[in-house]
Amino acid sequence: MPRLQDKIVMVTGAASGLGAAFSRAAAEAGAAVVLADIDAHAGQALCEALAAAGADTLFLHLDVARETAWQEAMAEVERRHGRLDVLVNNAGIALRGSIADCSLADWQRTLDVNLTGVFLGCRAALPLMREGGGSIINVSSIYGLVGGDQVAAYCAAKGGVTLLTRSAALHGAKCSPPVRVNSIHPGFVETPMVLRSIGALDAGAAAAARARIEGITPLGRLATPDDIVGAFLLLASDEARYITGAQFTVDGGLTAQ
Repeated sequence: MPRLQDKIVMVTGAASGLGAAFSRAAAEAGAAVVLADIDAHAGQALCEALAAAGADTLFLHLDVARETAWQEAMAEVERRHGRLDVLVNNAGIALRGSIADCSLADWQRTLDVNLTGVFLGCRAALPLMREGGGSIINVSSIYGLVGGDQVAAYCAAKGGVTLLTRSAALHGAKCSPPVRVNSIHPGFVETPMVLRSIGALDAGAAAAARARIEGITPLGRLATPDDIVGAFLLLASDEARYITGAQFTVDGGLTAQ
C-alpha cells in the first residue's frame, strides 16, 4: 500500500520549490492533496497536472498571513474531505537584510508570512484533526537553528517556527488521538527562493556565492527539492507515529561543523 494512501494532505506554498515537490510526492504516495498558494496561476497549473496523472487534488488561493483566508481555506477542506490528516506549513519568503539595514517593513512582512502564517496554520488545522489525529509539519530552516548575518528577519522568523513547533507538539500530544507536530530544517536548496537570492547579485557574484555554499557544505552541493522529500514522507506517514516535537535537519552536513 502507498505510504500516504487515503490521507488528506494540505501543502502551503505548493506552487513551486519545496511545496511543489511535497505535493507531487504526496500524490504519488496515494494522498488526496490540497495545494495552497498565493500564486493562483502556478498553483492551479500544478493542481491540474497532478489531477491529470490520476491524483485527487484541490487548489486553494491562500495568503497564509491572513486569518480569514485560513478560515475560508479550512472550511473548503472540510466541505471537500471532512477532515485533514497532514498539514505542511511550507509557505515562506526570504528578504535579505542585516540587523543594521533590515527595514521595519521587510521585518514585519517576513514575520507575517514565515511565523504568523505557521501559527495560523497550526491553529486552523487542529479542529479538522481532532477525530482522527494528524501530523503538522512546519518547514523551518537551518537559519532556525543557527544565525546568518544578512538574514536577520528570516532567522528570527524561522527560529520562532522551531520553538512554536515544540510548543504545538506538547499541545498536540494531549489531543486524543494525538496530533504530531515536527519541523524540517533544510539547508540551501535549489528552489526559486534561494536561486533568486543568489541571482539578485550580478552573474559573477552569483557564481561565487554558489561556489561558497557548495564549499562549506560537507556533501559538496546544494540540495534539490527531492532531497528534502524523504523527511516529509516519513513525518506525514504512520511510520512516524512516535515522533513529535522533533527537528529534522536536512542540510548536507552543514550544521554538523
